[in-house]
Amino acid sequence: MQFWKGTALDRTLQGLMARQVPMGGTSAGMAVLGQFDFTAARGTVTSTQALSDPYNKYMTLDPSPLSLSGGFLTPAALRNTILDAHLDSRDRMGRLMTFVARLVAPANGMGCTGGILTAGTSASTGARGIGVDVEAALLVQGNGPNQPYTARRVTNVSTVSDSAVYFVRPLLGASTCAPGQALTLRNVEVRKLADSATVFNLSDWSGVAPYYVDVIDGTLTSSPY
Repeated sequence: MQFWKGTALDRTLQGLMARQVPMGGTSAGMAVLGQFDFTAARGTVTSTQALSDPYNKYMTLDPSPLSLSGGFLTPAALRNTILDAHLDSRDRMGRLMTFVARLVAPANGMGCTGGILTAGTSASTGARGIGVDVEAALLVQGNGPNQPYTARRVTNVSTVSDSAVYFVRPLLGASTCAPGQALTLRNVEVRKLADSATVFNLSDWSGVAPYYVDVIDGTLTSSPY
């Protein structure tokens, strides 16, 4: 983010993406492919740190302040989405849920200051997160005008972990989301893609059955994996 955004390389990547040239990345290179990005400008952040204070100094998001324009790569297939890698091996589900919570604007006493999206299932305004395990990739494809964006898991044949992809969205805004306070975010929908045959519909967020996780006072009430 520091060395590429706003440079000639950035403009080259944008031009290639506009011409439908395939693009991908691994680790940090994957994390910057959403419309919104965790920049790690002050260093990484753990799930515990994020959940205990969604505005701690390490929670650096781009664009800053959050905006529907001014991001880095922002491919259309990943609209309203923030990505995270190494999800299982570094136990990053808590921080991914916190990133997504931060995207939701205050409404009816819920949400996070600075957020610009909505909670819930809206394809046009709903906040979304995607987390990818180790030894896994998400292959995203578009099928032309007025057709859904789809995604499949790709992994090593000899993988020794779940090598899953998790699709996360908050159905409600956070009830507690303030500097110095632990996050409370109820009814987070999680969909786990753990096979390479299923096709996930990124446009309407369907294809895998959901389960639900609550965050209460900075603690996940059940396993998010």
